[in-house]
Amino acid sequence: MTLNKEMKIGLMLSVMIMAGCTQTNGLMTLTNQQNLAGKARKLLMESTGSPSPLFRSHAIEALSETRQTSAVPYILEGLNDSYWGVRFSACLAIMKIKETSAKPQLVKLVQTDPDKSVRAAAAGTLHVLGDTRYTPLLGQTLFDKDVVVRRNTATVLGLTGKPGAIRLLKSAAIRDEDVSVKLQAIEAMTLLGDTWAQRLMVNNTRSVFDDECILAMLALARAKVDAAGDMIAYVYERSGAADRLGMKLVASRALAMLQDYRGKKTALNALNYRSGNAARSAVIRNLAAMALSEMGDASTLDALERAMSDPNEDVRIAAALAVLKIMNATSPF
Repeated sequence: MTLNKEMKIGLMLSVMIMAGCTQTNGLMTLTNQQNLAGKARKLLMESTGSPSPLFRSHAIEALSETRQTSAVPYILEGLNDSYWGVRFSACLAIMKIKETSAKPQLVKLVQTDPDKSVRAAAAGTLHVLGDTRYTPLLGQTLFDKDVVVRRNTATVLGLTGKPGAIRLLKSAAIRDEDVSVKLQAIEAMTLLGDTWAQRLMVNNTRSVFDDECILAMLALARAKVDAAGDMIAYVYERSGAADRLGMKLVASRALAMLQDYRGKKTALNALNYRSGNAARSAVIRNLAAMALSEMGDASTLDALERAMSDPNEDVRIAAALAVLKIMNATSPF
């Protein structure tokens, strides 16, 4: 059997760990990896207290990806945040890690939170945790007069993992007059395994609208639709122009979710991207870190450690998450 480069790196690291080696032929020592894991966890936990609600949300989402018990108090604290978007993210994070101790707080949110999106997220999370008393609320908020509430409810339904929501979502995808709600409903159906929605998403990988293409690639990759691999690879290969680097990195990330790591070199190079507008440069570096997070390649840890000192907080969060996901894939910390 022929091993690809990523498999060889993982195997080599595993053998060295089991043998008690401290030298890793260019890879980090085990002790250094453990120190880096602690540094990454600390960074994410501290970012849940960021002055920016966007970064607080991203930190909470990242902590839920790590699935480590030490992250739970920080995720739970997000339920009390003053900004609705952070409370919404915290609900979804709890849904992902299935933290049953949050039930009393979630019940309070679904009953009293002033924001309908948060109430919908709390209801969906409670449903996943086995409390279905508030599930009917989702049927109401999916058709609310507020487009943001409708869109967020579609997101919640897609993340519940409950195929029973497909019929409701299809109704929204067909009836809603807002394109963003339609797309979100179709994405949710894709995640829930609906073949009609998945075919639509495959078609959307060729969309002339970048947001539609990005949504389609990531949804298909998360749903592990292997048939979409060629379409996503087409986007990757066709995004060679300098102003298409962001799209190339999203395609790299989606391909990595489907076990295709051709975008590794692109992502590593982009992790140091600094050209022109500072905000756009930071977006590129953030996308690069997110792509590397899906590749499970321990040889990228040095570069990601450097990215954890990036001047942009969102890049630091993405790099820290990538470090922890790679370590979870190569060795339990």
